Amino acid sequence: MNEIYQIATKYFIEMESFSAYGGIKNKYFWKLGGVALIILFGSIYFFDLTSFAYNKLNIKNTNIIIFISSLIVVILEMYLLITFDNLQKYKDKLITKKYNMNDISSVKIELLKEYFSIQQNDFLYVAKEINEMLNLNNSKFKNKHLVDKIFYFILNSDSKNRILSFLF
Repeated sequence: MNEIYQIATKYFIEMESFSAYGGIKNKYFWKLGGVALIILFGSIYFFDLTSFAYNKLNIKNTNIIIFISSLIVVILEMYLLITFDNLQKYKDKLITKKYNMNDISSVKIELLKEYFSIQQNDFLYVAKEINEMLNLNNSKFKNKHLVDKIFYFILNSDSKNRILSFLF
């Protein structure tokens, strides 16, 4: 069972994680972080500006301020999505270059063939076996959350009458 988790971790680090392909050193990472912070603080600023205009300046029609601030936030979010897409394409390009292949799906197929020592036709069979093993492993620990169920039974807002009926 541990071997499956090791293979999954190895595959994730190789194919999905950004840390293997630059991480913090990557220019797209800093663009994403910067734009996310600008969106966060910009939204807070525009909310404060709108409430300031409404409360202090006695401007009752703040629709234009709300429209402009919403438009700026939407534009920044679009930029964030485009930057994330560029980061994904950059990572895919590095992976395909590393394995000397044309597209990312062929790299994934070859890695799965290497990790499981099987042909492409048997991927579905192996996936079903892994899923069955994981379900079997999880069923062993089904009663692990019994304490959580007991606390939910006691601390639920509807349980007040139920608990009082037990006591009296």
